[in-house]
Parts: sequence; structure tokens; C-alpha cells
Amino acid sequence: MRRSALKGERVKAEAETKGQAWHRLIGLNDVVANDRRDILLIPEGSKDAIAALHFAAAESSLSRVGVVAALGTGVNSLAEDVEVFHSRRVRTFGDVDQEGMRTAQRIGERLAPVAAEVQMFDLARLNRDDG
Repeated sequence: MRRSALKGERVKAEAETKGQAWHRLIGLNDVVANDRRDILLIPEGSKDAIAALHFAAAESSLSRVGVVAALGTGVNSLAEDVEVFHSRRVRTFGDVDQEGMRTAQRIGERLAPVAAEVQMFDLARLNRDDG
């Protein structure tokens, strides 16, 4: 077993931050294992994916909805990952900035030929009741 160090300290786990692993979409195994037909795709990050899981649970739809996340705007979905979206409905929510919207657009265009439906949401003018 190889031990790793980060700034001289031992670390519990290592994460791949380059190569193919960086482009894998998180949550696809759950989509396949549970044959989830509706997918919320979060292009930029784990915190937003956790929020999506929370809202799906609050709406009592967690058992029907798959939540899939990319690790950032540099994601370039692998062909075998794209095939998982075949005949499924995908809703994607990009971050509210130019790069986030471009990433959502790029992912949507990549999935459109295989998915049953791709919806992209722009949350730029969404505000809470308290401002």
C-alpha cells in the first residue's frame, strides 16, 4: 500500500485530478443501477449536486430522479457516459455566469442526440423572496 503526503501530512485518500477520471460524471452508476429515467445534471460541482439531492428528497422524488454531477467546466463527457443518457430526460442547471452557461450548453448539445429530452435552465434572475 502506497502512502501519500500532502504538504508533509498523510492523506486518507487520493483523487485523480487529470486524465479520464476528471471527465467521468458522478452519479451515473446510480442512474444505471436504479434505471432512473429523469436526471438532474449539475455541470459544476459537488455542492450544487448535494443541493439537488436535498430538493429531490424534499419533493419526495429522490427515488425516481438521478442526480449526476461534473467536477467543473472543463468536463468533456466520455462516449460511454453519454450512452447512459439514451432515452432519458435530462435537466441541466449551469452556474449563473458565462462559463457555467457555456458548459451547460456544451453538455446539452452532447446529450441531445441520445437523450429523449434535454432541458437547460437559466437561473440568472432567480431570487429568494428576501432578495
